[in-house]
Parts: sequence; C-alpha cells; structure tokens
Amino acid sequence: MIGLSERSRGNRSTNILLLLALPLLLAACGNSAGKGDLASSSLDASSMNTTSTNTTSTGTSSEEAGAAKASNSSSAATSSGKVGANKDKAGSSINSVNSTQITKVTVEGTPTVREVTAIETLAELKQSEMTSQISGDLIVRVNKLALQYGANGRFNDAEAVLSRLVNLCRRPQISDRMQLAASLNNLGLLYMRQKRYGKAEPLLQSSLMLQQDLLGRTDPGFADGITNLATLYYEQARYKDALPLYEHALEIFKLHPDKNTAAIAKTVNNVASCYSNIGNMEKAEPYLQESLKMEEKMPVTNNGNLAAALNNLGYLYEMQGKYEKAEPLLQKGLSLAENAYGTDSLEIVSFLDNNAYLLRKTKRADEANKLKERATKILVANNR
Repeated sequence: MIGLSERSRGNRSTNILLLLALPLLLAACGNSAGKGDLASSSLDASSMNTTSTNTTSTGTSSEEAGAAKASNSSSAATSSGKVGANKDKAGSSINSVNSTQITKVTVEGTPTVREVTAIETLAELKQSEMTSQISGDLIVRVNKLALQYGANGRFNDAEAVLSRLVNLCRRPQISDRMQLAASLNNLGLLYMRQKRYGKAEPLLQSSLMLQQDLLGRTDPGFADGITNLATLYYEQARYKDALPLYEHALEIFKLHPDKNTAAIAKTVNNVASCYSNIGNMEKAEPYLQESLKMEEKMPVTNNGNLAAALNNLGYLYEMQGKYEKAEPLLQKGLSLAENAYGTDSLEIVSFLDNNAYLLRKTKRADEANKLKERATKILVANNR
C-alpha cells in the first residue's frame, strides 16, 4: 500500500501500496494456455504506502560455479515489497521483499539437497540450450533458482540464469510463448528491484504484449502484467504514466471481483497514491476511503496492508489540515505496523514520520521528537 511520510530533510513523500506481480512461475504440468499460472504479488506503497537481453552463455557460468554456495530460498509463489516514492525528488526504493529464509545445514562438507538441486537445474538448462528444447517443469525450476539467488543478494547470478532462459525461450524451436512472457517478466522485475529501469522497461513491455495476445485483455493475469509496468513507472516518479495503467488494471480486476478482492484493494490504493503524488488530493480521497473499507473486511492475515491503508488516509487528512480526522487513523496504523513488522523495522519509518509530523503540527513537539528519534535510529541501523 501507499504510505506518506515526513523525512528527516523535511520532504513529504507518498508510499503507495503497490500491487506488483512478481515472478510469473508457470505450472510444472506445462499448461501452455498459461491462464491461472501467473502468480502475482503486491508492491506496497508506504508514506502514502503503495510493500535485457544478455547473450546466452552455454559454457560454465558464474552461477554454475557458485551453485553450491546457495543457502536460502525465496518463496516460490508470491513475494511482496514496499515501495516509497518521494514527491520532492524523483526515485523510490524497494524496502523489503518477503521471502522464506531456509538456513543451510551442511554435514562434513556434504552439499545440501538444495545445493544439489541448483547444480542439477543448471546442468539441465545447459542441455536444453544445446538441444533448443525445454520442459515446463524446468522453466519453473530455473525461475525458482533465480528467486533463490535474488533472495540471497546474488543478483548477478539471478540475472545470468534468467537471461539464459529468456534467450532460450526466444528461439523459434520453443513454441510456447507464455514461457517467454514469464521469463521476460521475471528478468524485468529483477532489473526493477535493482533500479535498472532502462533495462526493465522493454522487458516488461514485451511480456505485457505477449500476455495480451495469449490471455486476452480481460484476464486478471494481463492485469498483473499491467500492474508491473505501472509499478516501474511509479518507482521512477512517473506518476502520470503509472496512473492510467493502474486504472486499467483496476477495471480488469473488477470484472472478476470474487477472485481478485485483494488485488482490487491494493490497486484502488495505488490509484489514490498516483493522484496524491500529482497533487490531486480531491481525487485521491474517495479511492483511499474505498481501499480502507476493503482492507477492513479482509481476513486478518496481513495487518500490514490495513496499517498502510490507515496510514494513507491519515496522511491525506494530515495534508488537508484535518488533524482530528488524521490522528486516530495514523495512531492505529502505526500500532498495526509495529505488530506486523516489528518495532525496529524499516517498514514502520513512514508511520513514525507521519505521526511525528501531526504531533508537531498540533504543538506537541516533545512527543514528535521521540517518534522522530525512533525513525532516525532505525534508518541509521539500516545504513539509510
């Protein structure tokens, strides 16, 4: 979700609860239609809270040489992150990507099962490059391996393996275009996570065009692809480019309300964040109110989303000088965020900032300074 916050330099920023469709992992059964195989995740906005075509190498690559060093695994399904965008300065940052961390356990130098699996996957990928044939199961395993590398900060290895997969899927012998769409999407999202936007944009655009042809213009999977491209623009503070894409995705999600409740709530929030960032608070308000109502009805599986919705609407009222309406929303949002992420997490900085701003505006400087000090300590502890 999008979140708005006061930064130490006095800048106000909007963090949007961004809906980010993270890796498109195709079903291992090799379903060529692809419908239902696109896994989506949310990119959340926080002060308003929103969470290449490289040459294929068939020789021994760095990711093959280092495969035995892999120790953690990201969730093979969906991941979510937070994006914060500064209104006064272009740019944004992904604060976190949730993943399942699995600690490596070795016995007297024996490779773990996960390490062996990585080596086997890379060996099969090399064989596929030699034969220009690849199974749906291997596509899934290569994508999972790239996720694992990314979760461990091994971005060069993740890029190398995804680039090889993209180039393989582009060969005329590989007829399943959904596999290519998924691989382009995943490589684009990897570049986006690294803020290599120039490399990410053409990949996400190409993937989106394929998804439109393969899934149709009303499929929620196509809406996920639209969301990814919108998020790329949002992260670059290109709010006027992101807004129509989020609105288009919202229209599609609303065609299937029963299956896309969470996606609708997050996308409503993202539309609001875009309006807020371009200075149209009047347009943003009804979207934020709708987002909050939807989040309040959600099963309590992630208080972070509800916290972000509260924070966002509170921020809006704060910017309008409606402090009495803003305060209970911001206080509740901070409490839920602390429960969801921890009292020392980067995720709560925008919540602390917004509450501090309100306290300062309502002549409670001592209380404001305490929250500001907490936020500063968290940023310093995380080298921000």
